[in-house]
Amino acid sequence: SFPRGGGDSLAAVERKRLRLEAAAEAAADFAAEEKQSAGVPSKRRKKGSAPGADEDDDDIFHRQLVASSRLPKFVELLKYKGLSEGVKVLGVVSEVGSKELVVALPHGLRGHIAAAEASELLSERLAANAKAGPRQEAVPALSELFSVGQQVHGTVIALSDGDGKRARKRIDLSLRLRHASKGL
Repeated sequence: SFPRGGGDSLAAVERKRLRLEAAAEAAADFAAEEKQSAGVPSKRRKKGSAPGADEDDDDIFHRQLVASSRLPKFVELLKYKGLSEGVKVLGVVSEVGSKELVVALPHGLRGHIAAAEASELLSERLAANAKAGPRQEAVPALSELFSVGQQVHGTVIALSDGDGKRARKRIDLSLRLRHASKGL
């Protein structure tokens, strides 16, 4: 059981002795490491050996980026102001409705994917059903194709600010391949 008041059961003398023992043990460990590293030769490159012969490709790539001064200084957060049409984003499906998907994006943003923008197949079938009139093809439900928690790669196709007092910023996304490959 714990003593009342959160104190410990050690006397001041015992605490001091334990502190001194810990400091002595740490100093001995440090001295042993110093002694061990003194006997190990340095990893300097020998004359005539290829630069980076003992390094893996990631280290070489990183060193080249640093040397060329193209190494990014920071990562920019995803914000509504920084989005524009054509930007590719990675999100997680958070809601599956009958007419649209809601996708959770980084930093609390939410994207909306209409059923026609969820896939090429759905888009074609919905367009054919609009033209066919009474004789319509069966269209799979969004819940059959997507599930909550599924990761999706989307492309921003529209950004809109809401109207009225409670202005909601809306991000419309598409999963269609023609939007993802635009500009390639």
